[in-house]
Amino acid sequence: MENEKKLPTKKKKSYVGRWIKLIWLGFIGTVAAIVALFFSISQGFLGEMPDMKDIENPDIYVASEIISSDGVVLGKFEKEKTQPVTYNQLPPYLVYALYAKEDERFREHSGIDLKSIVRAVYFRGERGGGSTITQQLAKLLFTKSAAQSKMERAFQKLKEWSVAVSLEKRYTKEEIITLYFNKFDFLYNANGIEMASKVYFNKKTKDLTLSEAATFVAMLENPVKNNPLRNLERATERRNVVLKQMLETKYIDQATYDKAVQEPIKTDYQNIKGIDQGYSAYYKHYLRQEISTYLKDYEKKTGKELNIYRDGLKIYVTVDSKMQKYAEEAIKEHLTNLQKSFDNEQKNNRKRPFYHISDKQVNDIMMASVKRTGRYKQLAEAGVSEDSILMEFKKPVKTSIFTWDGEQDVEMSPWDSIRYHKQIAQAGLMAMEPTTGDIKAWVGGINWEHFQYDHVKQWKRQVGSTFKPFVYATAIINLGMTPCTPISNAS
Repeated sequence: MENEKKLPTKKKKSYVGRWIKLIWLGFIGTVAAIVALFFSISQGFLGEMPDMKDIENPDIYVASEIISSDGVVLGKFEKEKTQPVTYNQLPPYLVYALYAKEDERFREHSGIDLKSIVRAVYFRGERGGGSTITQQLAKLLFTKSAAQSKMERAFQKLKEWSVAVSLEKRYTKEEIITLYFNKFDFLYNANGIEMASKVYFNKKTKDLTLSEAATFVAMLENPVKNNPLRNLERATERRNVVLKQMLETKYIDQATYDKAVQEPIKTDYQNIKGIDQGYSAYYKHYLRQEISTYLKDYEKKTGKELNIYRDGLKIYVTVDSKMQKYAEEAIKEHLTNLQKSFDNEQKNNRKRPFYHISDKQVNDIMMASVKRTGRYKQLAEAGVSEDSILMEFKKPVKTSIFTWDGEQDVEMSPWDSIRYHKQIAQAGLMAMEPTTGDIKAWVGGINWEHFQYDHVKQWKRQVGSTFKPFVYATAIINLGMTPCTPISNAS
């Protein structure tokens, strides 16, 4: 009887043992699958991965030069304008704010933080994402933009994990932080933290206050939405979130937090000239398109890839630097005089620069221009209604406008800015050597940043008086007339 009573216990133990085995097998299988997946990703079996030398030297770019027929460098094709800083030039508050907001265990992990990943999955991202600073740097350097489909984004994430681990092996923690701040685009030509400090606060990075440092770290989440030049209220709200996280992680005390959270964000906007400034920018854009096409054909023929921003190409053109300079000066002088006449003529016109059309026609023209802007398209794609978009366009913001005396920083709504720039006189000029067809000067417009329309390449005009020589030559050759032959105007 006693033996019979023990049998169920043995069966129960056997049953539990099988489950334990299955759990262990499942665990080992999962780990093996993850290892195999990471190995496949790192070897590029599941899609292209950055080359090891790209990971070790991610920011080596040599600008290509445009050289005129008389040996003068007319311009360069640069990837970006930036002023890199060293780790020692980063104020401690800036680094602490980054830790608190983005990756509080940055000093402890090797590129991937499993705790953050589990938290992000469990709370569906509501209590922060799972990406470490190193993963964000991997995305910044190699992924660039997130894929639209969830499946593609999942593979991107796995690749970023693999690259993050490689970055951690090759760089110190300080180098990763420095590279991250130097590579981030804060908008308004502010590439990197040093340029951003100049653009937004007119100071060096090392002189940033706690409030300003927290503002920049808040922008890392979304430099458009959390931008103090575009939405001061939201930027202040997100800055305060960063300060709160710094308090909770004990990087600042309560008194420091209370003081910083009450400070208004006082921007001192400085317009940093981008690479597409001045009259010659139109010729540069024309060249960029032509050379890009040529380089694609070159790669097909030779198998060798060349990059206009990276490989330091020497681009020799037929444009003469002196003739280009004279052409630019002639355009500016002529249009400045025309602008004065136009402004004087239009000073009492309430529809300026439009006339002899109805208010509805004016509104239709303005709406067509608004819908062509990147800002409108971005808001429309985000699902914002047209009425809300128009409210946004009619809200005054700090901006830069074109004047004949140079750039001017003003507070103006995007709607008024579009209307203002429609009244600026425009022209184009191209000088060609008749016997060779060589282009000696090219002025496509007056300022590429504000008027991205090339009047040489894109504008289709009537021939006008340029057709007169053909009429006169025909009369002289076929009718035997001379320049002195009188012509009666009588019918």
